[in-house]
Amino acid sequence: MSYQIEVPDDLPEYAIPAWLSCLRWSLGEEKIRDAFERDTGIKYSAPRCALDLLIDDATGWRENYVKKFIAWFNDNVWGAWDAQT
Repeated sequence: MSYQIEVPDDLPEYAIPAWLSCLRWSLGEEKIRDAFERDTGIKYSAPRCALDLLIDDATGWRENYVKKFIAWFNDNVWGAWDAQT
């Protein structure tokens, strides 16, 4: 399933592949997902079967999770594009 993903407003077009790669990596990292859960109270629960997946898609749960994760990711992992290092 694919979702409409909004990249940060200040992100140059040439940096979008790096942002997407970092986002995908972050979604796969348990420690980062744990930090997201601690900060937001939203817990990811992987579908156990095809019916769970269909229910998640029908209710919009997964899409909602991804959108909230991206907002948190932008603030806590990626940061501002023009931030001083």
